[in-house]
Amino acid sequence: MFSSIWKRILVGFLLVITVAGVYFREEIVFNARLMNVVRVGRAYYEEYPYLTKNVRYGPKTHQLLDVYRPDDNEKHPVVVYIYGGSWNSGNKELYALVAQKLVPQGMIVVVPAYQLYPDASYPSMVDDVANAIAWTKQNISSYNGDPARIVVGGQSAGAQLSAMALLDPDVQQLTMSEPKLCGYFGISGVYDIAEQYAYEYANGRTAPVMTAVMGGVERFAETSPRLQSLAVFPRTLLIHGDADDTVDISMSQQYADALAAATVPVTFNPYPGRGHSELLFHALTEDPGRLITDVTTFANQCP
Repeated sequence: MFSSIWKRILVGFLLVITVAGVYFREEIVFNARLMNVVRVGRAYYEEYPYLTKNVRYGPKTHQLLDVYRPDDNEKHPVVVYIYGGSWNSGNKELYALVAQKLVPQGMIVVVPAYQLYPDASYPSMVDDVANAIAWTKQNISSYNGDPARIVVGGQSAGAQLSAMALLDPDVQQLTMSEPKLCGYFGISGVYDIAEQYAYEYANGRTAPVMTAVMGGVERFAETSPRLQSLAVFPRTLLIHGDADDTVDISMSQQYADALAAATVPVTFNPYPGRGHSELLFHALTEDPGRLITDVTTFANQCP
């Protein structure tokens, strides 16, 4: 009897695994591929010889950045990449993956760390990004970067933080001085906090971290790039997947419309069938992916 019971349990367990494999096969494959990409990225971070790690961009302990450059002495366009992670996760080492794809396309890549929630909130996160941008403009020529061909941007929360940094008057004074900052790119970005808050609740989710980071509902407007004066903003590339159920694609469309109304040159590239993190993941597994091509083309179009 004991043996029979355990046989039934084993058969039931195998049945559950089989059913789960059928229904969650795509997610299982996605996570397996993601783990492999992370492994490759970590190896790249440890082994790539033209990487300068942990350069200090400000006086605080966490204000460090990494600079990746091609193996030559030519002047190159510069991509400053601000990673996402819902304002409470992520690290610069993980995004060696981004550099691994951009450097072979002739880009110098700067990836700054910034302090995360709960240790930081608005505006200190934006201050970190602003300081990293200032450091890049003032110092990147020492790493063969061309100060006239710097583009700044990020994905998800990183898109919001980098846009808000570029809207800071002190940063604008720096980026508008010659040579001017060449452009901004946003990938699956959050540009209107109140709208994202409403979207979360409409889909049965809450947004406690986002609310806390921004300083409460009453500060949503002042932390939303779309609701600021956009008259002094660099030319812009916006990318968003139309299957994104974390941040709806309308977020980027509305930001593109606001920028165009402010006479900012803007290109909006919707990606059919791509989700939120999936969009970035595919860019890191394709060779080169559409996203990498779009960003490098954007950087290469600098005057």
